[in-house]
Amino acid sequence: MMPDPKDPHNPTPSTPSQGKSLVLITANPELAASVQAVIDVQLPDMDCRVVASSMAALDTLYRLPPALILVDAALPDVSGVQLSRIIKHDAVIRQIPLIMLVQTDTAAYVRLSEFSKVADAFMPTRELAESLADEVKRLISVFSGLSGDSYEELVLLGCDAVNVNATARLMQLLDEHMTQADVMKRFKKLITVIPNGTVLNHMTVSVLDAVLDYEALVLFYNDKARFARQFVVHARTPGLFSEADMAGLVQSVSAQFQAQSNEQYLFVEHQVIHIDDDYAYADTSQLDTLNQQAAYPFFSENTLLGGLVLINRQPVHYDQIFPFPLVSSELHQLMRLRRYYTEAQTLSISDPITGLYAYQHFCSLIDRELQVAKRTDQALTLICLSIANFSELEEKLTHHIGDSALKQLAAVTINQCRAVDVVGRGQGQKVLVAFPHTNAQQASIAVDRLQTAVDAAPITVNDQTVHIGLTVGMVEWNNEIGSVSEFI
Repeated sequence: MMPDPKDPHNPTPSTPSQGKSLVLITANPELAASVQAVIDVQLPDMDCRVVASSMAALDTLYRLPPALILVDAALPDVSGVQLSRIIKHDAVIRQIPLIMLVQTDTAAYVRLSEFSKVADAFMPTRELAESLADEVKRLISVFSGLSGDSYEELVLLGCDAVNVNATARLMQLLDEHMTQADVMKRFKKLITVIPNGTVLNHMTVSVLDAVLDYEALVLFYNDKARFARQFVVHARTPGLFSEADMAGLVQSVSAQFQAQSNEQYLFVEHQVIHIDDDYAYADTSQLDTLNQQAAYPFFSENTLLGGLVLINRQPVHYDQIFPFPLVSSELHQLMRLRRYYTEAQTLSISDPITGLYAYQHFCSLIDRELQVAKRTDQALTLICLSIANFSELEEKLTHHIGDSALKQLAAVTINQCRAVDVVGRGQGQKVLVAFPHTNAQQASIAVDRLQTAVDAAPITVNDQTVHIGLTVGMVEWNNEIGSVSEFI
């Protein structure tokens, strides 16, 4: 049983160091001797500590964090893959670079397991003399300037710290005709979050194409608002698909996923699907059915985000499908993280009640307008709108009337403002509006127009019509105002 880092009887975790020490976790004396020989000759400034069991290893890593970890895939008590997964999912020691040492007969399994993020690099033991020293130097160099916060941010975005510029590197590697082993090794590093919101894209499909056995692959998303494309399709056989059935496939698989209501992959039968218009395959379907289908849904809080589907015409052997749930699970996790990240960004920018800019984001936008006004000597006027009868409304009607009134005020304000005006939620029950290139006299005209619009837009609560009373404050920027806080 692995020690619990939160257990008070265990040593208190410390921050990983960037010293000149390595920890080698192995019970194989021959492997230990081989690694030590490389360290002595090629890395004489580094100290190598050998630990023979997983329990002792975790204790050592917490007490004396090294600059790098070497893990033997074949440990006597727990597999090296399992131990490495524990290390790489630990918030305290996960940013220590880790190299997995594998024998020839275990390399394939370890490469597959990398989809669950168990190592930063893999190395066959037969290559120690030629490659170990260079790989140790490279990883320590990459991770040396990486803080815990930076590492967490990179992981959150689905991009491994070793290869931040993953998209460009992926295309370069594909051009160099990566072997399947190379693709498996780099898979985690090559999935990135594209700025337009798409986690999975055609480049990712190219990686999957080198990893999985299939005749057709479909990635689809149910949330059009969060992803630039609803689906991506890749077929290995030109002319296999027509366009008529893609929507039917996505709808059918989505219905099956919803019926299952879990996060497990499943095998189903389905009619032939079609290719999307990004591919120039002719509409000359050669088969009536593709009867071997493996599908994996992506759920988040019981909401179906999308899924990954593989289709073959012939029965699929387990060895061919073995990587599929592992790959799907990794993609699923990245999609969920991206969703949470996007929601967190949205909450930091938009006020959840009114939909206006949140106060902090509004302040950052006003700061930019202030800098422009200072440089160009242009007018800038700020108004503050408050609901004058807010307390009275809540006392006489209901507590929720306040939110309804604030929403109504926000909607009317947005409709009455120009595209260049900046509208945000103020502190408390206030709406703030900044008018660039507008002096106080000009802004007064806008306020009168706004007051008229508010009077003409009452709200109805419990069959009662309620008019919103408005209190307005106004200030025009001048040279004596030096900051946003002073302005507001």
